[in-house]
Amino acid sequence: MLRYVLVSMLACLLSVTGWACGIPTPDYRVTFSGPDVVKAGEDYSYFLGGTGALTLTIPADLTVVRASMPFAQAGPGVLAFGPYPPGFIVEIVVRAPLQARLITAVGQINPQGAELNPANNVARIQTIVRLPRNRGAVPMPPRPPQGASLVWVGAHPDDEILIAGLMGRDCVDGAATCTLVTATRGEKGECSLSGGCLPDLGTVREAEFRDAAAVIHAEARVGDLPDGSGGSPAVVLQQWSAAAGGRQNLVDTLIAIFRARSADVVFTFDPRHGSTCHPDHRAVGELTAEAVAAMGADAPQLWLLEDVVEFPPGWSIPIIIPAADDPASITSVDLNASFGSAKLWDFVVNVAKAHPSQNLAGAFANVAAPDRRLFLLAPWRLDPADPRYLKCGP
Repeated sequence: MLRYVLVSMLACLLSVTGWACGIPTPDYRVTFSGPDVVKAGEDYSYFLGGTGALTLTIPADLTVVRASMPFAQAGPGVLAFGPYPPGFIVEIVVRAPLQARLITAVGQINPQGAELNPANNVARIQTIVRLPRNRGAVPMPPRPPQGASLVWVGAHPDDEILIAGLMGRDCVDGAATCTLVTATRGEKGECSLSGGCLPDLGTVREAEFRDAAAVIHAEARVGDLPDGSGGSPAVVLQQWSAAAGGRQNLVDTLIAIFRARSADVVFTFDPRHGSTCHPDHRAVGELTAEAVAAMGADAPQLWLLEDVVEFPPGWSIPIIIPAADDPASITSVDLNASFGSAKLWDFVVNVAKAHPSQNLAGAFANVAAPDRRLFLLAPWRLDPADPRYLKCGP
């Protein structure tokens, strides 16, 4: 489930740099490296984040193709970013030289500090996407899905946030009828409302889910399966099957919704990772895929959500990356695209705002522009054993 509670006092106490509390700290040196060997002439994208300012030195034979935030050239291969507000994230795209080699860069973080990993005083720096310039005959991913009736199937109220940008585009302008389905009421989650969640969390979150559906002009369908049923998808499915009187009843319920709504496109989590490895996410993805497969010739298109969402320790903004480096199969949708006077990402933020008990709106509002993307996989490209997608335990 997508949850994040920002507690400023705790952030101050746990901050490795101490900058959140106004305490000066020494410089830290950090390194980041790409894959073991990069291919000649390819582009590689990295995210760096922190607080204050960052100076990064890269080898002279690497070319900076672009960066998501302005920087100054402080010297040969020396890039100076910031100072920026707390929690900033910078994407840097570098181009490899003409010969294959290992990419390594060393950065010097100034005393204003950066978000560091408390375990080893190393800034969180992650390879996000490898972006080759020349792919030859590699097949292209399918186009983003479109249909007259779109259905999202999630496990909890707020799971629909990630798909809101794409569904909002077609639902709000009337190009499609839309339905949001949640298997549970999210009653085992967290409550971030100052006055508490009354009369109970499940009731509050169900109302929020209906408000979120209204944002994108969708119909809300709320299930009553138990939230937080187990530590693995298998256990969750056992508990849900028991509550529903058998697994086939779970499948039949979804089929009935798809047929009642004349669904021609269905979105759900990839059961291999569920975007956050949450077992409920993975379980609902498995059930949805089973239901679509059982419909035979009448089945809608099934598209799997390949966004992986992470809140690194101490960060106030999520990182959203594709589940695998598989550009031939994963469809990427740019949610910075315009929709009237707004952007598709505004649907994401406004749906997040509809869930005040989960305190997510600020986090998604501040996601860096290059990270505002939706990643989807057509199921006919699904390989259940593909190790690139196996991010979680059994």
